[in-house]
Amino acid sequence: MGEQYSMEEEPRIGGVFGAIAGLLGMSVIAGALVAALGMPAIAVSTGVASSAVGYWDVLPDYITLGEQSNRTRIFATQNGEPVQIASIYEQNREQVEYEGISQSALDAAIAAEDPNFWQHNGVYLPSLLRATADVLAGNDDAGGSTITMQLVRNELVAESQRYVQSDPELADRLFTEATETTPARKLQEVRYAIALEKEYTKEQILAAYLNIATFGNNLYGIQTAAHYYFGVDASELDANQSAALLAIVQSPNALRLDREENLERNDTRRGYILDNMVEEGLLPAADAAALKQERPALNIQQTQNGCMSSRLPWICDYVRNTVANDEAFGENAAERRAEFRRGGYDIYTTIDIDVQERAQQIMTDRAPATAQGYDLGAASSGVEPGTGRIQYMVQNRALDETAAGSEGTTALNYNADSWMGGSSGFQSGSTYKAFVLLEWLQSGRSLDDNLDSRRRAFTGFQASCQPGSMEAWDPKNFTTQPDRMTVRYATTNSSNTGYAAMAEQLDLCGIRDMAQSLGVHRADGRDLEFYAPTILGTNEIAPLTLAAAFAGIAAEGRYCDPVIIDRVVRAGEELPVPDANCRQAFDPQVADVAIGALEDVYNGTGRAARPSGSTPVFAKTGTADDYRQSWIAASSSTMATASWVGNVTGGENGQNLSRATINGSSARLVSHYFSRDMLSYANERFGGEAWPDAGPRVVLPATPGAPGDPNVQQGVVPDLAGLTVAEAGPLLDSLGFTLVEGEPVNSGYSAGRISFSNPAAGSAAPEGSPITVYASNGVPRS
Repeated sequence: MGEQYSMEEEPRIGGVFGAIAGLLGMSVIAGALVAALGMPAIAVSTGVASSAVGYWDVLPDYITLGEQSNRTRIFATQNGEPVQIASIYEQNREQVEYEGISQSALDAAIAAEDPNFWQHNGVYLPSLLRATADVLAGNDDAGGSTITMQLVRNELVAESQRYVQSDPELADRLFTEATETTPARKLQEVRYAIALEKEYTKEQILAAYLNIATFGNNLYGIQTAAHYYFGVDASELDANQSAALLAIVQSPNALRLDREENLERNDTRRGYILDNMVEEGLLPAADAAALKQERPALNIQQTQNGCMSSRLPWICDYVRNTVANDEAFGENAAERRAEFRRGGYDIYTTIDIDVQERAQQIMTDRAPATAQGYDLGAASSGVEPGTGRIQYMVQNRALDETAAGSEGTTALNYNADSWMGGSSGFQSGSTYKAFVLLEWLQSGRSLDDNLDSRRRAFTGFQASCQPGSMEAWDPKNFTTQPDRMTVRYATTNSSNTGYAAMAEQLDLCGIRDMAQSLGVHRADGRDLEFYAPTILGTNEIAPLTLAAAFAGIAAEGRYCDPVIIDRVVRAGEELPVPDANCRQAFDPQVADVAIGALEDVYNGTGRAARPSGSTPVFAKTGTADDYRQSWIAASSSTMATASWVGNVTGGENGQNLSRATINGSSARLVSHYFSRDMLSYANERFGGEAWPDAGPRVVLPATPGAPGDPNVQQGVVPDLAGLTVAEAGPLLDSLGFTLVEGEPVNSGYSAGRISFSNPAAGSAAPEGSPITVYASNGVPRS
C-alpha cells in the first residue's frame, strides 16, 4: 500500500514496525486500538491495555486537513483573454474537488489502497494487526494503513514542509516526528485517523488523499498527474489510466510512467489494481482482462517551473518581487516568497502579450545582449498614464538565475529598483530637467523667460531644507550654446547652463520635492540628492521609475504608482492587490505648459527618436557624463516610456557610448531608436489625445486683494524673496498661512531681507500651514 512519507519516496510500512520492540510493542498498539474502537480486549492483558489507554489519553485529539502546497500561475492577456505565462511551485500540484475526479480514479484508489474504506472508521484493525504480525515474522513488505491513516501521515509531512524556508530546524523536527518508526507515532496516526473520520466525510477524505498523493517527478495530486502523463483532467481518467496512476503511488520513483525502465513494473502493479477492482465489483472481469493487455498511451505534458522558463521571464520576475515586497501577501519577505512558491495564487497581470513581445523584439533588434569591448545594457518600461498599469518591461539580456550565469545574461532586472530584483539604477542625465521645468512653471515663471546661459561658476543656489552655503558649480554644455536663451530653447536643446540659471532662481529642495511628487526615488534606496548638479540627473534611477513619472506628467499631474498586478485569486477567493495610489501631484496647467515645451524636444535633442504618425507626444533626452548612459523618456496620452542604454559597469569604469557603433549607428542612440519604434507601434495601436494649448505660463486665479499678480495665488506659497519679515507677514496672513522666522542665512540680499522660504515659493500648501522664512544676515554667500 502507498505510504507517501516524503516528498518523493516513502519508507515501507514494515519500517514502522521494525522499530517496535517485539510483541510488547504490538500489544501496546493493539491495546490502544481496543480502547479506541471499544472492542473486547481479547489476548491483551489488562495491564497493557490500561497502560495503552493512559498513553492514548494524552495524545492530541485531532488533525485538520490543511491547504496543500499548490503551484502559482501568472497570466497576461492576449486578444482580451488570459494566457498563462509562468508556473511557480515547490510541489507541482493543482487541487481538485471530489466531483472533479472520475469514478474510475476513485474506484482505483479504493481497490489499490483500502478496499474497506467505505466501511471502517479510519482504522481497519484486522489489516493493521496482520501487518504487525507479518513484520514480527520478518516480512517488511506488508501494508496495514488505511487511506485515512496514509492521509494523516502525509498531512503531517506536508505540515513540516511549510517551515522549510522560514524555520528549517522546526521543519526537520516535524518531519522526523511524522515519519519516525515508533509505537507513539503509530498511535498518534491511529488517533488522528479516527478523529478525521468524525470531522470529515468519506468523500472529503478520499479527495484529500488523491490531492496529496505523490505521482513521481515532483507531481502532486491526481489532477496534476492526469494532465502530465495523459494530457487530460482528473475528471476524464478512464479505468486503465487510473490504475496506472494509482500504481505509481506505491513507489513514486520506481513506478513513474515517464521512465522506460519503469513501465513493466508499473504494468504489474496496474494489473493488480485492475484485478482488485474486479474483486470489489468495480469493474467487469472482461474489461479488466482487456485493459491488462493494453498499456495506456502516454501524452506527456511538460510543466515549466520558475521565471527562467517563463514565456515572459522579466514580467514573472517583477511579479515575484512585487509579491515579496507587499504586506498583503504575508508578514515578512521570507513568508511572502514561500507563499509565492506554494500558495496557489492565480495572478493576473497588466501585461498584454502582444505589446510585451513587440517591445522585446524591438529591444533585441536594437540592442544586442553583448557588444565587443562594452558591458552593454539596455532596458525600457512602459506605463499607462492615469492608471500606473505597467504595459511592458524589456531589456537586452535574458534572465539567468543560475550560480554560474552565462554571457549575455543577468539576474538583475535593469528596469527595477534594487529591492525589486533590479540594479542600483543609472544616472538619468538631462531627463531630470523635466522636474526643474515643472518647478519653474509652478512658481509662476514662464517658458518665455530669458536666461543668462553663459558658462560660468553659478553661486546663487539655495536649498530651504538645508540652510547654509551651497557649493558653486561650473557646468558645461555638450554643444555650443548661445549666451542668452529662453526656457523653451533651453528645454528643446537641453542646455546645461540654461538649466543651471533656472535652478539658481529656484529652491533645490523644491526641485527635489517636485521629482518626488512624481514618484522619483533612487534605485538603491538612498535619499534623493538635491545639490546643484542633480538637476542634470546625477541620481541613479530605474527606468520604470522614470516611465511612471512621465506618465504622471502625461496625465496632467496625476501620478500613480506603477503596478503590474490586476487581480489575484486563491482557491476561488479574490485577494487584495497593490494599489496604484493615484494622486494629483500638481495643478494640471503646470503639466500642460510643460508638455508644450517638451513636445519641442523632438525638434532638438530628440530628433532621432521622433515616432511616426500624428499622435501627440513629448519627450526629454538625457546623457550621463562622457556618454556612459543615454536616456529618453517620452509619452503620448496612452503610453509613457523610459528607455535606457548604457554601461552595466557604471561609474568611471563605464565606456563612452558615443565611441561605440551598434547596427551601424552610435550606441548612445540605441535608446532613441527603441523609443521611436516603440511609440510608433503604440501610437498606431492605442492612439492618443492632444493636451490643451496652455501657453507659456501657468495662470491660476489671483488671490483676492492682489488682482493680477501671477505670483500670489490662493493655496500657493508666494515668492517672498527680497521682502522684509514685516512685509511678508500680512501677505501670508491674507493667504491663510502663518509666518515662522528661521535662523538668518548667508545671502546676496541685504540684512533683514528674506532669502527664501520653506515650503518654497510656488509650492502648494493647505490653509493654516506654517511658512518658515530665512532672512539674510548680511553676509554674502562664499
